[in-house]
Amino acid sequence: MWKINTRSFDELKGRIDRLPVIETHEHWTGICPSNPQLDILCWLADSSYFQSDLGSASGDFGDRIPRPGFAMSPLLEFLLDIRHSFDLRYEAWRKYYDRTRHTAYAKAVFAGLHACWGLDSVEKRALLALQERMRAERNQEYSDMMLARHGIRSMIVNALTPFQDMMAGRTPYRKGFTRFVLDLPQYHELFSESSIRKPHLEQELGRKIVTLDDYLEGFELYLKHAIEFGIVGLKDQTAYRRSLEYGNPGRAEAEAIFNRLVSRPRDLSGTQDAKALDDYLFNRFLRLASKYRLPVQIHTGHMAGLRNDVVKSNPSLLTPMMELHSDVEFDLFHGGWPYLGEFLFLGKNYPNVYLDMCWANSIDPDYSVEFFRRGLMTVPHSKINGFGGDTHLFETQIGALVLARANIAVALSGLVDDQWLCVEDAESVARAWLFDNPNRIFLLGVPA
Repeated sequence: MWKINTRSFDELKGRIDRLPVIETHEHWTGICPSNPQLDILCWLADSSYFQSDLGSASGDFGDRIPRPGFAMSPLLEFLLDIRHSFDLRYEAWRKYYDRTRHTAYAKAVFAGLHACWGLDSVEKRALLALQERMRAERNQEYSDMMLARHGIRSMIVNALTPFQDMMAGRTPYRKGFTRFVLDLPQYHELFSESSIRKPHLEQELGRKIVTLDDYLEGFELYLKHAIEFGIVGLKDQTAYRRSLEYGNPGRAEAEAIFNRLVSRPRDLSGTQDAKALDDYLFNRFLRLASKYRLPVQIHTGHMAGLRNDVVKSNPSLLTPMMELHSDVEFDLFHGGWPYLGEFLFLGKNYPNVYLDMCWANSIDPDYSVEFFRRGLMTVPHSKINGFGGDTHLFETQIGALVLARANIAVALSGLVDDQWLCVEDAESVARAWLFDNPNRIFLLGVPA
């Protein structure tokens, strides 16, 4: 982590480390079952974004080329295959760990393992000892204790399992601690008849979906039940697939595509063929967000996995949506990395735009420090959300928080040394970024 020798850093870092935190973006639901068969190399290979760096550095492992996106690299496939001996897998892991150990992804995961389990070495003996401890001690009680120790009071979750399973009680989650957003892309990315005919929407509707009006009515009924269940916003990560440059097509154009898909159940449409329907539904859902006062979280910038096109996720492409839907509050994700200037502009220029540093602290700490420093001087500090781990496990979540607290302390202590702030104001700003702002924006009501 950062080691800064300034007049104010140590004092401010100590204060920031004690602040409560509301995490704005997670994927796990707060449930941590015991696993007496836990394999530490599998855990390391599949527990964090560090796997992307391992995959990026291991092009010379094996003779297969991984597919774009989330397809697993040959190295990760090997590490996760416990039919191979621990010694062989450790040898492979250590080779590529040594190539990647200085990235922020690596720092985050091992900061979490140090904070939660005291791990100080990646030697084989140390990892095997950690494996035995995690098999014996890693459970719900331990997870809850660690989150409390590090000040995480609540987290907003985009669940990776079907949300209707959460609502129906089929999937457990940590009640009172975990708050949910409803995942949107599956509802406006319609490329076939089967993607339209969603059983849970037809159940809400009480009839088969035949028309665009049927589909919109079924979605709104489902949304109302999701609000009753307790969702605090909507979430969209369409930038993984398409450009954020949404248009505002008319209903007739969208309805023609919808009718074609419904009436030809064996046809498939491509992204561009169905764009007018995609854009139309996205705009309709934003109208519902306004109607029900739900903030909308949108992925911008860097995407998980390998081989994707970051140009389509430039946050400035959303400018027409900011203009058109001025009554919707947008929480723009991931610091817009690497589009810092555009990201800051949107937060400064649009009263309905908030800037969220979830994941960004673990992608690029220098960028994050620059954002926090420039963000304070250009954007009202009430519009910045400082932390979201965007992880899947409590250890990686806490590791990401360790980086985030340090990044905020570096940025704000520098501004204190520059006499832009006093220490008390810097602490107040940090508290707003880590706790007060998300508590207010998402109407969480978490006690201070």
